[in-house]
Amino acid sequence: MSDERNGFPIFIKAVEQLQPRLFLFENVRGMMYSNKWYLDEVTASLRSMGYRIEHRLLNAVNFGVPQNRERLFVVGHKAKFHFPKPQLRKVTAGEAIGDMVDSTVDESKILTASMDVYVAKYEKASSCINPRDLHLEKPARTLTCRNIAAPTGDMQRVKAAGAGFLCGKPPVCRASLIGSSLRARRPTNTTK
Repeated sequence: MSDERNGFPIFIKAVEQLQPRLFLFENVRGMMYSNKWYLDEVTASLRSMGYRIEHRLLNAVNFGVPQNRERLFVVGHKAKFHFPKPQLRKVTAGEAIGDMVDSTVDESKILTASMDVYVAKYEKASSCINPRDLHLEKPARTLTCRNIAAPTGDMQRVKAAGAGFLCGKPPVCRASLIGSSLRARRPTNTTK
């Protein structure tokens, strides 16, 4: 696979040199499907060194992370390994962000009403069925760093009360570090 992001040759060499008792790598779910041939090639190399290879598609939301993010996890070991059991309770974005959703910092970048109109037009033009709004009462969708040059339907935005849309530096909006912004929607019927 000729991709400059391909770190597997270096990873395999490191495993060969260090001979760890256990190693783990994670990758996109597509590796199990469209690139399965390459996954098979990588795992065959690791098996040839005496490792038992186990892999699973896991969703971060099932392990205490307030985000739906499926990733392929591959574990190599020479003794015993068990994947952790998923948690029944899901952490919501609102629980993770807490009252920070209503705060701003000096470095905050406030998205104006015209920028929000632009986003709405983009979502409509691109036939966006599920905008990446952040609903505080459930886990977030996967955050991406696509289309980082402009606010688009690929982004999530946090709506700060009375302040327009915001994407600031930590602790307000961690997603800004990876080029995404967040838009939060408060639950319509909240009971406390």
